[in-house]
Amino acid sequence: MTTEEKLNKAVWWTLQELKAEFLTTPKDEYLNFRFQNPTKTIPTKIEQKKALILLNNESAINIIKEKYLPSPLNEYEWDWLGIVPTSISVLVDILQPKFDEVYKQYQIIFQKIDIRQDGIFKYNPETGDGELRGEKFKRLKDSGKYKKLFDLAFENRGRKILREDVIKVLNLNGVDNGVDPRKILSALGDETIRKKSIREITITNKINEVVKDIRLKTGLNQKEFVNNSGNIILNI
Repeated sequence: MTTEEKLNKAVWWTLQELKAEFLTTPKDEYLNFRFQNPTKTIPTKIEQKKALILLNNESAINIIKEKYLPSPLNEYEWDWLGIVPTSISVLVDILQPKFDEVYKQYQIIFQKIDIRQDGIFKYNPETGDGELRGEKFKRLKDSGKYKKLFDLAFENRGRKILREDVIKVLNLNGVDNGVDPRKILSALGDETIRKKSIREITITNKINEVVKDIRLKTGLNQKEFVNNSGNIILNI
C-alpha cells in the first residue's frame, strides 16, 4: 500500500469516527476526538494526527486544542520541535457544509465499505434509502432521530452501540417519568431507587419503541437489528 493510499484510508477512518462522535455530541459543545491504539483496521496515532491536519487544512474541521495527561503521567514523542508531550485527544469543531462534502468524496472512494452490495442488505446513509432481501425502503429518511440512530448503528455495524450513546442520539436524557409511581410502589424499594427505576423503565420503553419502528420500516428482524437492554447492534 502506497503512502497516499495509507493516508486516504486513515482519513476515511477518521471521518467516520468524527461523524459518529458528532452524532452524540451536544450542539453547543466541541467534540472530543480520542486517539486510539492501532489495530488491523485502526490507523497508527501518527496517521490519525495527519488525517486530522489534512481535514483541518481542507476546512472540514477546526482543531481547537490538544489535550494531555497531567505532566507526571504523560508520555513523550519526537516531533519536528524535538521531544514533545503525546496528546491523548483533540477538541474539534465540525465545519459544515465542507465536512459533509469531504465525507462524500471519501465515501465514494471507499463505497464498498460504507454501502453493502451483498445482495441481501443495501443502505445509503446520505439518502436514507435501502433494500433488504429485494424489498426497498425509503421511509427512514423522514424519521429524524430514528435515522440518526440507524446511521450510527450502520457506521458501526457489527459493533455494540452503548445504551448511553443511544440515549444521547434519541435525546432521552431529559425524558420525564411518564409512569404513575403508585402503580409500581409494591415492586420497588426506597424512594431514591424508585425514582431512578421509573426513569430507566421509561427510557427503556422509548428505546424499544424506536427499535421496533425501525425494524418495521426496514424489514430487519430481531437478530439483525439487536436491542439488548438499550444496547444496539446492526448485525447484518
